[in-house]
Amino acid sequence: MINVYNFTVMDAEQQNLELTEKQEAFCQKYLIDFNGSRAAIAAGYSAESSAQEASRLLTKVNIQARINALRVEMGKGFNITRERIAQEYARIAFFDIRKIHTEDDTLKPITEFGDDEAAVVAGIETEDIWDRDVEGKKIKIGQLRKVKVTDKRGALDSLVKLMGYAAPDKTTFTDPDGNALQPVININVIQPKPEIE
Repeated sequence: MINVYNFTVMDAEQQNLELTEKQEAFCQKYLIDFNGSRAAIAAGYSAESSAQEASRLLTKVNIQARINALRVEMGKGFNITRERIAQEYARIAFFDIRKIHTEDDTLKPITEFGDDEAAVVAGIETEDIWDRDVEGKKIKIGQLRKVKVTDKRGALDSLVKLMGYAAPDKTTFTDPDGNALQPVININVIQPKPEIE
């Protein structure tokens, strides 16, 4: 079994490396749909080499740091925090279907759902059930309500990963003949800028 480890060690000051105007524009545009080529074109890079330019830019430490900083800023603007994401996953993962039903086993009106229930219910379909009376006249005899709830298993899996409870993935690498390859360790160490006196 061969494990692959990737480490990035960065000094906090290195996350604020200066960018050119085009690089800053690239970072801003990249966050729209995470398409590097489109972001490069929108930032003013050549359309013919946009894919290569995007690939090159995304390997730069200062570009990665700026994109991460912009993500954090965007998250704060929408009040998106790790804790809030975990809370939403927990609502879905530990949802109890009984909370949306009354004691006589009918579905509660949506206006009576609590925050937890409202976060989990993705949709409700209502369909009238019809029959005919003795004279052949069409009459409504009931109503079918289908409740669609968000995927509990997916939420549990996401919550486990977010909280760090999942065991790390192990990857085995072999050559075409099945022989084990040497472990690959990529370490990016960024030295702090020397102080100029």
